[in-house]
Amino acid sequence: MPTAGWVRWMPVLALGAAACASAPATPRPHPDEVRGILGRDCRFADPPDRTPPLAAIARPGVRGNVALWGLELAEPDTVELSVRYGEDGRLLWVEPIRATVDEEHVATLGELIFGALEETARADWGVRILVVAGDVAAVAPSVICEPESRSPGAIRPNIEAVRDFYLVEGRRYPVEIGLDERGNVIGVRLLRETRSRAVDQFIRDYVWNSSFEPKLHDGIGLPSTLRTHVEFPRIRR
Repeated sequence: MPTAGWVRWMPVLALGAAACASAPATPRPHPDEVRGILGRDCRFADPPDRTPPLAAIARPGVRGNVALWGLELAEPDTVELSVRYGEDGRLLWVEPIRATVDEEHVATLGELIFGALEETARADWGVRILVVAGDVAAVAPSVICEPESRSPGAIRPNIEAVRDFYLVEGRRYPVEIGLDERGNVIGVRLLRETRSRAVDQFIRDYVWNSSFEPKLHDGIGLPSTLRTHVEFPRIRR
């Protein structure tokens, strides 16, 4: 086929595609819940009224230890911690997401909570723990944002790919994309190849040159895998 007008054949990278592990529908958090989620497709790890209390996920005595930790503090001294259980259900982190006390107090509280929590729970799950002075004031569901496409790649296909674009007209091809905690592409795999090696390589290059939003857990970036698709337009002649 002629190579002129190749721009008409440029594919579309699906936006808002599902990540590998899709979650059941839950109420959507307000952007004020966690910084960095404005404009993102995010969800609560649990419906807010079904979040387990601290006693259900931590060993006995944790509240008393938190009270001892906060003996020298007073309202409004506050620390909010993010708890994450990873894709294998193992406790991955206890990280501060906001605090009004010094870093040493924050680190000590994080270590205390980490040591008291159950080592395993549901996969891809977590809570936010709000501590005011020495009191566990609230346990809320974590906010999870799945990775998603931000902007498509801008590359010029080579002449071999343009010649074969007629083979993929009006078709979509699923891809699996590895992302780091900042949303940078670290791997691309075609889940269904075209009949053209040149077009296959163009799809890989196109995805590598696209940009993505990373997966977030309470505003903290995570490595993730995104499954989406590249769709080639149907051309009117």
